[in-house]
Formats: sequence, structure tokens, C-alpha cells
Amino acid sequence: MTHRLGKKFAVTQAALKKQVAESVAQAIWDRLEAGMPPILGVGTGSTVNCLFEHQELWRRIDAAMPTSQTTEVHLKQLGIALLRPDQHGEMLPLYVDGADEFAPDFALIKGGGGALTQEKRVAARCREFWCLVDASKRVGQLGGFALPVEVTDAELDAVSQRFLQDLGAERVAARPHPSENGHRIIDVQGLAIEHPDALEVEIESWDGVICCGLFARNRPQRVFCSGPDGIEILEGPER
Repeated sequence: MTHRLGKKFAVTQAALKKQVAESVAQAIWDRLEAGMPPILGVGTGSTVNCLFEHQELWRRIDAAMPTSQTTEVHLKQLGIALLRPDQHGEMLPLYVDGADEFAPDFALIKGGGGALTQEKRVAARCREFWCLVDASKRVGQLGGFALPVEVTDAELDAVSQRFLQDLGAERVAARPHPSENGHRIIDVQGLAIEHPDALEVEIESWDGVICCGLFARNRPQRVFCSGPDGIEILEGPER
């Protein structure tokens, strides 16, 4: 199901990110008004950063589970109590985050900013996932954006070779700095991702792989997509 908010927006990417964040902030506000507990899982990235500008919303949030040190800093500045996945046993009502790509079946590539492992952990701890993106992230099939994969240092070369030889990747590049978890992140380019569910399971079964940036098993239930014709709200599968 798709809903479109009719107001037309400026077409710069920065403006579109601000507009979609405004729409999501209002939707969260409406959920709070309807009785949702004031607790969120909060993602990482430039679009999510625009959400932090809505301080009137954050004054109503009691606690949040961050996905990165950067997000943690923003939440602390807003006076929000922090929750940790390994210390908080209850499911959170809602997770909000961006994406690097999203496909028609709501599968995503995420983690270009390096927070993929924590993003996947937090998404799995929430009853509902809302994804906020601008129209440039909308694709017919995943794989144009390099797939980030977090790996152990010891298995870096072996995992890279599996992508090249077994999955036909065009290029694998290791990032120079470790992740916040102390592991390495590689960016895998040129994958043809026709079956994201199966591919996510396969990659994460490999020795040395901590997490990959495919979000197929944790698809969002709602995608807010901003474009020059306004905000499109796409309703996905329920959890």
C-alpha cells in the first residue's frame, strides 16, 4: 500500500533528507499521541541526523537504543537515556533508520557508514522498522551500491576471495579503519542480488563474517521516500 503526501519539495538531496525526516518526526509524534511507549531504536547516517533537528519530538522520548557512537553523541546531547541491546531484554516499539538502497520488495542495503552490525542487532530488537530515504536510494534491484560486510581480520583475505570467486563480485575493497567493534569492513562491488534473503543467509554463514549489510530478514514495515513530488509512504510486510 502506498500513500503520497501531496506537497512538492525542493529537489536537492539535502532538502529531500530534511523533508523526509520531518515526515517521520510527525509520524512518530502521532504514534506517541496514540499511546506508543516513548522509546526508540535509532539508526545512523545523514538522513537520521536530520531527525535530531526536531527537538520538540525528542523532548517526548524517554530512552533510545543507538546504533553507533555518533548516534549516541546526538542522543546524549538531547538528554535521552541510552539503552544497550545486551542490557535491555524487552522489545522496543519502533526502530528508525535510513538505507543506502531499497528494492521494491523492501529488501535493503545498509551500513555504508560502517554501523551495519549494530544496526542489524537493534532492528531485530524492535517490533517495527521505519526506513527514511530520498528517491535516489530507490532501485529496481539491489547491488548498485557496494555491499558492506564486517569480517574478522584473520579471515579478511579468505572472505574477499569468496566474494570474487564464488559470487562473481567485481571488486572487494577493505576500509582502512576498523569498525566500532574492532573488526574490518569490506565493500563488495558488482554483486547481482536477485535473491537477497538467501544471499544474506549464505554470506553470514561464512567463517569470519560478523554481519553483512543486506537487510532482507529484517525488512522495514514502512518506507518514507522523499522526492520532488512529495513524500511517498510505502507499507511493507508486517513482522
